[in-house]
Amino acid sequence: MAYFDPSKQTELWVDGSPVGVSAILVQENRIVSYGSRSLTPVEQRYSQTEREALACVFGCQHFHLYLFGKEFTLISDHRCLESIFNNTKQIQSARLERWRLKLTTYNFKVKYRAGSQMISDYCSRHPVKEQPIESFAEDYVRFIAHTSVPSSLTMSDIATATQKDCVIKCVMDALSNNSWSKQLCYQDDSFRSYQTVSEELTVVSLEEGNVLLRGTRLCIPDSLQQKVVKLAHEGHQGRVRCKALLRETCWFPYMDTRVDEMCKNCIPCMSASPSTTQEPIIPSPLPKQPWDEVSVDFCGPFPSGEYFMVVICDYSRYPVVETLHSLSAQTVIPHLEKLFSLFSIPSVVKTDNGSPFNSQSFSDFADRFGFKHRKITPLHPMANGTAEEFMKPLVKTMKIASASGKNFKTEISSFLMNYRSTPHPSTGLSPYELMFNRKMKTKLPQFSVFRKDKYVRERDTKAKMKNKRYADIRRKTKYSTIKPGDKVLVKQNIRNKLDTPFSSSVGKVISRKGSMVTVQHNDRTITRDISHFKPVNSFNDSDQRKSSSDADGTSLRKSGRKRRPPRRFIDE
Repeated sequence: MAYFDPSKQTELWVDGSPVGVSAILVQENRIVSYGSRSLTPVEQRYSQTEREALACVFGCQHFHLYLFGKEFTLISDHRCLESIFNNTKQIQSARLERWRLKLTTYNFKVKYRAGSQMISDYCSRHPVKEQPIESFAEDYVRFIAHTSVPSSLTMSDIATATQKDCVIKCVMDALSNNSWSKQLCYQDDSFRSYQTVSEELTVVSLEEGNVLLRGTRLCIPDSLQQKVVKLAHEGHQGRVRCKALLRETCWFPYMDTRVDEMCKNCIPCMSASPSTTQEPIIPSPLPKQPWDEVSVDFCGPFPSGEYFMVVICDYSRYPVVETLHSLSAQTVIPHLEKLFSLFSIPSVVKTDNGSPFNSQSFSDFADRFGFKHRKITPLHPMANGTAEEFMKPLVKTMKIASASGKNFKTEISSFLMNYRSTPHPSTGLSPYELMFNRKMKTKLPQFSVFRKDKYVRERDTKAKMKNKRYADIRRKTKYSTIKPGDKVLVKQNIRNKLDTPFSSSVGKVISRKGSMVTVQHNDRTITRDISHFKPVNSFNDSDQRKSSSDADGTSLRKSGRKRRPPRRFIDE
């Protein structure tokens, strides 16, 4: 009714009746807009206070565009609304509390006005019938869907656009007069494309007008080419299928290029198609000294509810495994303090973006101990590759211990002893030797050899570059020798961290067709890809011993001569 002025004082007059609610937007005694709606059968059974409160909610939502972010006065003839909305400490019913919370985003004060002075009574008693309450977002989506989705094309549309297309008109004229070089559009690239296929072109007269055909396909004018491509792309098929669909009925110059651009720039297609392109690996430089840079990661949870925190030195690859019962910062920090007291405080601590590392407590811990906290890129565990690679043999050890019925915590100690004393493939030396500059005493006999740090760095650099070349080049597969009659292990679903990848029961191969293998496993026959099976060596030690005794021992006992040791023992 009048232009809305954001700088003027705004009033919202609301009222509720047994049949409807209404709201009137007023500025300086001038009505800006009316609003009303009828009540549903359920809302008609509300109490009068609830109907008046519902009118407030309706009015604020109906005029949200004008009221949000602006202070205004809400006027009602129901005095109870003053205490309901102005006094936030007063407890109301669940429905009124819900409405009051919904209106907390608006800045308003409720004022009482006598019913004889209300101007919104008439609208509430004569509401607009069956008016749907729809949000602005739904209206906007409906508008976009209506205007963006292309409608189908008819022959009349093609004929009309053909008469207005300069290039096609020149092509028709050239076909009738055989004068291609004398046309105005001779220098146009599209015109030359038509000239290339001139032997396939035909002009057809219809009731709607003349159209140009290439064989049995319509030649689409330039003004309708983009619309035709959109119609072919409905359903978001790939580029190949869109081109195949268009080639059935349509043709125009550079049709493939237009389809490629449409599919390439389609946001829904881009969001639904997974990307497989990865950046080349960037090897990280070796730190200056042991325990100067460490990587931290978690493993778990396990069925016992426990976690394992792995702290590994990036220089020596020396791992430390700590048992945790929680991943809170208050639990992680004391364990790190204990390790720092044993191995000194590192210069850099590299972690992922887990909850304990994003807390203020861990930030204060880093400031207090004076190390730099380096967090890797979120959702990119490869950036913390040193710790992630160690997780594979660690989890494998726990799975094997669980499958063998052993205590996996005890097996971890044996695993760590051997892992720390085994030369690392990247450095060529054991983590323990690089960490403490001496050999680790194990159950095996050993002889220490001193190696210079320069050799370690050269070996590490060569190993990293070798791994980079292998990782950047596409992985090659190896042909499997599984054949009918072989015994194999069958891959099973992993339900928890302690499940093994393959079932411990052995199956027998029945048939193989390409990479599809059929196996008799337990009491059922299964067909899977060949990657789901692992061959089992059927060599039997007991059979070997039996055959050896039959071949050698029996004859020796009969002859009464002593059995001569093998030649290799005599030589030794």
